[in-house]
Amino acid sequence: MKKKIFEYTEDKYHTRYRRDEYGNREQYEECYEYPVKIKTISNVKRYLHNFIDYGLFTLIMTLISLPYFFFYEEQRLIEEYGVRDTLIENLFIVFKHSLFIYYFIGYPILFSITEIVIGKTLSQYFFSTHLINEYLDTPSNKSIILRNLIKIVSLERFFPNTDNSGYHWYEKYSNTYLVDEEEIKRLTEIVDENVENLETNIKQ
Repeated sequence: MKKKIFEYTEDKYHTRYRRDEYGNREQYEECYEYPVKIKTISNVKRYLHNFIDYGLFTLIMTLISLPYFFFYEEQRLIEEYGVRDTLIENLFIVFKHSLFIYYFIGYPILFSITEIVIGKTLSQYFFSTHLINEYLDTPSNKSIILRNLIKIVSLERFFPNTDNSGYHWYEKYSNTYLVDEEEIKRLTEIVDENVENLETNIKQ
C-alpha cells in the first residue's frame, strides 16, 4: 500500500560545537530525522496565480453574461447608468451586477472544471506548478472540488498566510498542495531514498 509523503522522513543537518581533546572549540554537523513537509509555492507566486486565474475567469464569465444583460436587463441598466457605447464600459457594468454570482458560484465551478478536465489552470501552466495530494499524485475530483469550495469562505486568496500547520485551509482540509516542479523532484528523491534504506535494512 502506498504511503503518504508525511509518513516518510528526511535528514537535516544542524551545526553543533564541541571541545576537542585539547580544549579547542570545533564545529561539526549533526544529522536529525524529521517528518517530511511539503513546501508549497511562495506567497508572491500565489498572489500572481490568483491575479492571472481570477482575471481570466472574470473576463470569461463577464463575456458569457453580457448577452443576458443586453437581452433581458438592457432597459433597466440604461435607466440606471445611461447609454454606454464602449464594450469596456458595458463589461464593467455586467461585472458589477454579477459579482456575487461570480464569487460564490462561477469561480469554484471554473476552477474545478479547469483543474479536472484540462489538468491545470492558466497560471499553473505559466509557472510550471502542479497540484498534488499527499501521495504525490494528481488529486481526486472530489478533493479538487472541495479545495475550490473552501476557497469561497477563505480570505487566503487575498491574504495568503498559513496557519500553524504551515498550510492554507483549502490545502489542509482537501489534502491538495500547489508546488513547483523542483519540489516534486525533491519529494520523489526522499521517497526513493527511504525505500532504498528500508530495503537495505530488510536485507541485513
